[in-house]
Amino acid sequence: MHNLQKIIQVAWSENNVLTKTLLIISSLLILFSLIMIILNIINQNYSKKIINEIEGMNNSLEIIADFDSTYPGKWMHYIKDKSTTSDIENSLKLIDFDNYAIKENKDLIEIEGQVENIVQLTNAIQLLYNNHGLLIHTFTLNVVDSLNIYTLKLIY
Repeated sequence: MHNLQKIIQVAWSENNVLTKTLLIISSLLILFSLIMIILNIINQNYSKKIINEIEGMNNSLEIIADFDSTYPGKWMHYIKDKSTTSDIENSLKLIDFDNYAIKENKDLIEIEGQVENIVQLTNAIQLLYNNHGLLIHTFTLNVVDSLNIYTLKLIY
């Protein structure tokens, strides 16, 4: 080992300044190349992680788009609190929907009443869906002498 060190020192001292400069620059370039290779490997791992996260977000956005195409605007109601029966009654008063009784039973909101025109009922159902996110669970309709008696059970 001692002899090898002596040989390197002799060879080093015999070389001229240009050779020494070239050796130092080439050694620095090799070191710089190794650093770049390591950084490139780290960057590829980070890029793969970012690509996976972007793909996950795209999948989530596709699911939301599919859901929103089937139930337009419904997803917005999941970020809000559930509506109370008083909120629902206030909404129905705005469209002059009356002659009904409303009660809450676990997850279901039950509305019973009568209407003269079925369009009034469809308008109320549309309002409850769009403003409160309520979906029809069950619906029964009886017609007696041009009077529509209904029972409407809604769920979130």
